[in-house]
Amino acid sequence: ACFNRLLKHLEQAGYLVRRLELIPVREHGEQLVRTRVLIRFADLFWQHLGLSLHHHLARKAARKRRLKQIESIQQTHLRRSTQQATRRRQKQASQRATTATKAPTPVAELHHRLALILQLRAQNPTLDAATINAMADAILSGNSNND
Repeated sequence: ACFNRLLKHLEQAGYLVRRLELIPVREHGEQLVRTRVLIRFADLFWQHLGLSLHHHLARKAARKRRLKQIESIQQTHLRRSTQQATRRRQKQASQRATTATKAPTPVAELHHRLALILQLRAQNPTLDAATINAMADAILSGNSNND
């Protein structure tokens, strides 16, 4: 109680600023409200104590520390995002390489093969499908060797 009165008088004198924050909490089925108090001493307080210069230097040092922390966090975030992007690119390149080796036969080649099989079937109606397919494979592999 004495401490609260002291804070109240310091606030009235303009030496500090109090900020109350009410936090709802649910404990054991009961709804409670916790009070958090932020106390910030005003510049006038430090001036009247004769510590204005020290207060200014301390705030400046704290600001520098915060900026360094923020900068290190940003660098860490940038490094992580760069590593993730690199991994993503490597994964995509790997996937492209595997799909390139397993590339399906292009549609144009399939159409050409089908047309060749139909032509061979028309020319040789007595041959069975396996023989015609073997002949088409031989012709197509012969064409690819000649290219």
